[in-house]
Amino acid sequence: MKRRDFLKKSSQLGLAATAYLSLGNFPFVKTQSKTKDQVIYDLAAIKGGEPDVMFKQAIEALGGIKNFVKPNQNVVVKPNIGWDTAPERAANTNPKLVGEIVKQCINAGAKNVYVFDHTCNEWTRCYKNSGIEKAVTDNGGKMIPGNK
Repeated sequence: MKRRDFLKKSSQLGLAATAYLSLGNFPFVKTQSKTKDQVIYDLAAIKGGEPDVMFKQAIEALGGIKNFVKPNQNVVVKPNIGWDTAPERAANTNPKLVGEIVKQCINAGAKNVYVFDHTCNEWTRCYKNSGIEKAVTDNGGKMIPGNK
């Protein structure tokens, strides 16, 4: 077989396979499972809202936080808190999101929820000025230093 024929047939086969998989719901590419009352997905992408509200929608689509956090567990959350800057600059993870994650973990029965990051700037300033420290402590979590 000539190289040109090989490339042509390979391309056609790849396009045919892509079209075949995108046109149907096949068991080997299934991304959801059903319970009695709802569909539970393996992946959830929510857009167009506040971070805490979008998290609630996404975690519910995944079956709820109790699928991930069991009673009396210690949970570690590692957001991006690398920069000593205000939340409005969007350099770090949104504090509303981190606060909601901590709250959900506590409500699921977590014994402790620890939040940390290895910051680029001085960690105490990063934790405070990002708004994440307040969001974590207000929702029952504990900030721990990522570097000393």
